[in-house]
Amino acid sequence: STRAFAQFGLAWDRDELCASLDARCSRMLAGGMIEETKRVLEKGFPPGCPGLQGLGYRHVVELLADDAHNKGEGAIKAKVRGFISAFYSGELMMAGKALSQKVAERFSVVYAVLSEDVSLTTKILRLLSNADAATPRVRALVGDLVKVRNAIAHGRAVFRPKVTWPLPAFFPVHEGAETLLPLLRIFAARLIARHCDASAWAAEWDEIKASLSATPEDIRRLVAGGELEKMTARSLISGNPHWVTVAGLVEQYYDGQIDFRLFEQIVGRCLLNVRLSENIADQMLVAAAILADSQNEQLSKRAKYIVKRVIAMRWESSSDAKDLFRYAEIKGRTLTWYRAWLTRKGRRSVRKPDRPE
Repeated sequence: STRAFAQFGLAWDRDELCASLDARCSRMLAGGMIEETKRVLEKGFPPGCPGLQGLGYRHVVELLADDAHNKGEGAIKAKVRGFISAFYSGELMMAGKALSQKVAERFSVVYAVLSEDVSLTTKILRLLSNADAATPRVRALVGDLVKVRNAIAHGRAVFRPKVTWPLPAFFPVHEGAETLLPLLRIFAARLIARHCDASAWAAEWDEIKASLSATPEDIRRLVAGGELEKMTARSLISGNPHWVTVAGLVEQYYDGQIDFRLFEQIVGRCLLNVRLSENIADQMLVAAAILADSQNEQLSKRAKYIVKRVIAMRWESSSDAKDLFRYAEIKGRTLTWYRAWLTRKGRRSVRKPDRPE
């Protein structure tokens, strides 16, 4: 039988809809959205609370970044004019009216070329204190946060055909979002507070800065200078005194920032000398699963023992031993021995034996 069907919806003209959205944003800003955000933060509400997750608040950081850039644009233009003037007066011996005309003539071209390098990362770094912006570890964090922002904003989906165990084929968010988004909330709150000359979230931001791992460039410099040779296994776990940690090195290896040889050189010595215990089991498990594929027979044997020991004692915090393999696959890394061991042992690999191996 035939049934009547009715469809209801709103069909606005696109130009009218965009104009309405622009007007709404203007009203929100004119109505004191930034000031309101300041008051909310100063009252101690966390940046992840539902009220601050609505449309508008999470975009304030980019607005502030643009504002800081615009305020500093005058100084940048003055430096560009100074550069052009110095070039034509020093190299081409121009002076007086001819020099002024040449600076005016060339300014727009030179400034347009240089402005192409002003990224969102650059704008956000200008919002930070000079001390923060000068820290390579903070600059690396800002770069990672911007990557997450871009992936989410552009709705990117990544196909992962290599994943063996059941997982969704598409991951619509940047791979690092799970760990970086909590940091982003505190980071955004601190930037807003700085803009409003408030001290809110300073302690939380300092805690994040203290936990950041050394950059790959810092690690290579430390290796070249022989500093890492002096670090004990305990130092590599705690990160003192150079902010180099086993967990940080694992992520850098997964992200392709350091190669297997460098990872093996630094972490392998730690695995061979570490006294295994429950409080460091997670760091050691992931590192051992990677280094089980080492061509160094002694290191490979030790790594395999650590994997079996940690899982047998149920020291790992992940809900399933296969989670570690899934994450490596998502990152494009193949854990050959670990995969074979899981496949061969099946669910028995996560059961605690009658006595430790």
